[in-house]
Amino acid sequence: MALTPRPRPSPLLALALALAACSSGVEETRGDSGFTTAVSNVNTTANASATSTPGDTDSSSSDASETAGTTGDPSAGATDATGSTGPGALCGDGQVDDGEDCDDAGESAECDDDCTAVECGDGLVNTSAGEACDDGNLEPGDGCSDACQMESCGDGELQAPEECDDANADNTDDCTELCLQPTCGDGYTWAGNEECDDAGESAACDADCTAAACGDGLVNAAAGEACDDGNDVNEDACTAACQAAACGDGFVQAGEECDDANMADGDGCSASCTSELNAQCMQPYNSFNLALRHVNNANGPVGCDSAANNDWLGAGWYRFTGGAGAKMPESPPATYRCGTHATGWLNGAHPAVNEGVAARTVCFHWNGNQCYWSAPIQVVNCDGFYLYSLPVPPACSLRYCGEG
Repeated sequence: MALTPRPRPSPLLALALALAACSSGVEETRGDSGFTTAVSNVNTTANASATSTPGDTDSSSSDASETAGTTGDPSAGATDATGSTGPGALCGDGQVDDGEDCDDAGESAECDDDCTAVECGDGLVNTSAGEACDDGNLEPGDGCSDACQMESCGDGELQAPEECDDANADNTDDCTELCLQPTCGDGYTWAGNEECDDAGESAACDADCTAAACGDGLVNAAAGEACDDGNDVNEDACTAACQAAACGDGFVQAGEECDDANMADGDGCSASCTSELNAQCMQPYNSFNLALRHVNNANGPVGCDSAANNDWLGAGWYRFTGGAGAKMPESPPATYRCGTHATGWLNGAHPAVNEGVAARTVCFHWNGNQCYWSAPIQVVNCDGFYLYSLPVPPACSLRYCGEG
């Protein structure tokens, strides 16, 4: 008997059956046990169509009918997501299943939310375990420390852009609280390296972080310095007070004939620091310098200025200096003073600088008469000392006295 080839299912027929199934929905049959089994008409019809051939229609319908009428446990033959039978295993259900390290129904201090044990460096940030970050490694210096904490200045871990990190806020050591290397001008005094640091020049601190001092060679305007030539000489271009040299500062600098610390004329030194002194002040003179000539010398050895004796050298210009005093007294000393009997004194006031060489009279006190003898003299004020043109006294024992 010849075999007839089994025709292949028509694609159009399969499509028509599928559309019909969508329209009719899903039929339900109830078994003896009371459980409902849902069987898709689409599956039943499609299976019958796919396996039927002419002459086999009854057999296909019977198979489909038997499938649709099957009753029993609805879970029979079901599989879960892992391929195992029974209820599906789920991370987060609070039950530790196969493949899980833990399951605390969510993140906890011991369990990540993917049901793996907490471990810093696992790439999972677990805030319940105190992690602030977790970059999947235990390398410090990349923003997340090996303790899963955000790295920051002061944590003792060096990371960019920090220059240093000594885990303290001491600004006087080798690393500031800003994690920067200490430098002069940062406002912090670096112990052992800087004397001061005021973040720039101040009245107490130079710009190089050394204590401000006139004469250190650094001009500190904040400290009131106009110059600083590194010395304490007053006669150069910068005084010992670190001020620019100028006429009137009291110091004779180059180009000045004098400087009396004022800007007045007529006092021996003009406002332009030129000398107003009489020419006589520039001439040679003799000096009275012995203490026996001073008015405080009483009842000492007696002498006179009528002949060369001690510091008397004869008529001429004299200056009182040293033990003899600074000038002639303007009131009569007592007798038997100045190492003599009759004491000589200036009868009148000393002249001012601008008077030049002035005529005066010397009186000699003796025998109750303040001017028992007298002699004409000349006096000149040399702005700081006086010169006297003295003649030989008219008798002996007479002496020119000094004071001051």
